[in-house]
Amino acid sequence: MSDSAVTTDPIIYDFKSPGGLASDTGQQLKHWMNSFRNLFREKWSAIVPSELDVHLENDTAFSFAVLKGRMPNPSLGFNVAFAEDQYESLIVMERKAALAIVMEMTGDSSQLLQDGETDGGELEDRGLSTVEFSLFEMFIREMVSSLSESWVDQQSLFMECRGCEEMPHRSRLYGPKTLMLSLNFTVRLGNHQFGLHWYVPQGAFNDLLSESNFLVSEQQAESREALIQHANEMKVKLSVFLGNAELSVAQIEQLSVGDVIVFDQKITDPLAVTIEEQHKFKAWPGRHGNNQAIKISENLS
Repeated sequence: MSDSAVTTDPIIYDFKSPGGLASDTGQQLKHWMNSFRNLFREKWSAIVPSELDVHLENDTAFSFAVLKGRMPNPSLGFNVAFAEDQYESLIVMERKAALAIVMEMTGDSSQLLQDGETDGGELEDRGLSTVEFSLFEMFIREMVSSLSESWVDQQSLFMECRGCEEMPHRSRLYGPKTLMLSLNFTVRLGNHQFGLHWYVPQGAFNDLLSESNFLVSEQQAESREALIQHANEMKVKLSVFLGNAELSVAQIEQLSVGDVIVFDQKITDPLAVTIEEQHKFKAWPGRHGNNQAIKISENLS
């Protein structure tokens, strides 16, 4: 490592919201989703004589807590197990979009719009009846079945639609810090379009695609090498913690210039060094010229 800091403005990457998949697994996902799209449209046309299209727009990665905060509300969610029942996932759709699909299935699409609206206007939003919910569940099950059958390997991927989550934004399916992949679809129905989201654990989903028998082309392999090189050049924030102290509210209110706060960190112990809130090193404080500096004393990773 150079003794001097880089003089150009550094690019800071936010590891709390990284991109979705690597380029090679992303290509496998694209291949899978294209097959799913065609199969699901074929299945839908056999159920309802109308045009429906489900297209994967993008994939992004966030913690489960962030995703829950971004979920449409009100919405409906379904727990979907995949990969031989090893992992659970969540399919979420806005409630009025679910209602629009049900209305189309029953041939009552004229009732889709709110009073006074014309075709292409604001969709009605209300709770689904028991029969309407059963029809929407059938739609989700057909979608899951199409995802399973269109899997990139010769054999179908195990997928099973389980219980409904009526308030998915309050789901406890995963811990709040679990890194999840959000597969974001656009559902087009007549003149309307709405979003559908499939939330899966990023690591497990990436491994699933990586271990499939889908052949990776030479161009995809080159893209992976380029990604690795890019990752090696990424800059991250490094933080050093001097110590901690506990003060009462009264003590804080009485603080003034010249007061000394004693930390729990002993001067005989090295300081903790973190990278994106993960403890990576121990180091001793010091200086380098006119700047504060640290000297690494132990690697914790």
